[in-house]
Amino acid sequence: LVGDNTDAVGFLSHLDQTFGLQWTETARTALVLGAGGAARAIAAGLADRGLERVWIVNRTLDRASGLAQDLGSPTLEAAAWSS
Repeated sequence: LVGDNTDAVGFLSHLDQTFGLQWTETARTALVLGAGGAARAIAAGLADRGLERVWIVNRTLDRASGLAQDLGSPTLEAAAWSS
């Protein structure tokens, strides 16, 4: 059994098609809402694209921090969603 996660590929492809392949030259920061499976893939994909900062915001800071720590990129930062 083989599986693939296409969340990051699909998300980043949409950004490439909408803003052009060079969008990362002007985009410095991204915000990812949530810390679930799709958020994990997208945060990793954005970090791999070389953004200076990727914020992961979740209802619970522990989950956002855990995701940032698991992915191990210095560009990832966590914050709690507050209403």
